[in-house]
Amino acid sequence: MDFGRSTVIRDLSFDINRGETFGFLGSNGSGKTTTIRALLGIYQPTAGLLHINGKPFSPEDGATLGYLPEERGLYKKESVIDVMTYFGRLKGLSRSNAHSWSLQYLERVALADKAKVRLDKLSGGQQQKVQARRHDHE
Repeated sequence: MDFGRSTVIRDLSFDINRGETFGFLGSNGSGKTTTIRALLGIYQPTAGLLHINGKPFSPEDGATLGYLPEERGLYKKESVIDVMTYFGRLKGLSRSNAHSWSLQYLERVALADKAKVRLDKLSGGQQQKVQARRHDHE
């Protein structure tokens, strides 16, 4: 993958089988985030092929992938339910379906009492639970 005159990723290849846990490690600037963003369809690779489940990647496949970075991309001054509903809307759910799915999820992970709490008032682990499911609204 190129950005202007800089090549960020060259000759990268790896396989992850269904059900496997995969750790993607490397030094700062080695292309980890760029690779994940290409897999999620945020960046379009300048060369090479991306395959997901043995098929060439297409941008609509990005909705089936999730990624949980250490740095949370959450709106910390908003309430848990508002942020979760917002991400559900981004995934194509109606407002009511996104809201109801979010409440059900919060119940399952024992955070129902935190629905109206600002995200910055949650512990790091609680924030991770919220972020872990922002990609999963099926």
